[in-house]
Amino acid sequence: MKAKQWFNLHAWAGLLVGSLLLITCLSGTLATLSHEIEYLSDSKFRALSHSPNTDFAAIENTLAQRYPGSQIISILRHQQPYLATEVSLKWQQQFLFVYVDGATGQWLGEGQWGRVSRFLRNWHMNLSMGWAGKLIVTSLAILLVILVVTSPIVYRQWWRHFLKKPRQLKTTNRSSWADWHKLLGLWSYWFIVVMAITGVWYLVEHTLQTAKIDHYITPPRRGYGSTN
Repeated sequence: MKAKQWFNLHAWAGLLVGSLLLITCLSGTLATLSHEIEYLSDSKFRALSHSPNTDFAAIENTLAQRYPGSQIISILRHQQPYLATEVSLKWQQQFLFVYVDGATGQWLGEGQWGRVSRFLRNWHMNLSMGWAGKLIVTSLAILLVILVVTSPIVYRQWWRHFLKKPRQLKTTNRSSWADWHKLLGLWSYWFIVVMAITGVWYLVEHTLQTAKIDHYITPPRRGYGSTN
């Protein structure tokens, strides 16, 4: 390929990955703060005691009194002591999320599956589009691989410019924008490589899962390696 073709490929991949990556990174940032956003939005997500201790007996008693005959599916105690403990249960043919104070078992409220944290995490994981959305997100890895390969080709002798001072940034000066683009690209190159590798991993995994191909290591037979 000629230099101009490499540059066009780099620019094309950069434009697409920049647009989609902006959405992915924004949603990912919000997803990491999703529980804190819920904490600010409703009092039922706030623990009262802020104690790291968990009283499972008290939680079970509270659930038995308020939801007799219910079936507990899971209990999630967050590392942050200010967040309420989240209990998912099945009660009267419906699925509920119940929020209690982890240290005392006091009931704080209840809700359905659709909530801020779930929406933000689904948006980040698959753009809330299910299988197709997850394929779009993981396919970003292909564009990242193109950027990783084409960047050193387009930016010749790049290893000499890590400490090169860029020209003063001006709105009308295209060269100054190019200098800053190259400098930021050099220092973030390792991060792009990491994202490309992990992205390819998830893309392959999603493809294998969709094709229903068993790709996990077979667990050892019972008693294998035993000294008894």
